[in-house]
Amino acid sequence: MLTKYADLTNMENVTPHRFRHSFCKNLDNAGTPIEIIRRFARHESIQTTVIYVDASREGRCRH
Repeated sequence: MLTKYADLTNMENVTPHRFRHSFCKNLDNAGTPIEIIRRFARHESIQTTVIYVDASREGRCRH
């Protein structure tokens, strides 16, 4: 299904993992607390969630 819609939109490298990563980054960018992001992502460890949050903060802090 992902391949079908990626092809229709001319997107490359679309994977379930990228969707998950984007979801977590967007929640963080919207100011969602990390514990809530952890729950939505169903991470057992908050340290796994920190990977997504730190990556999105790097992108925001380049001013």
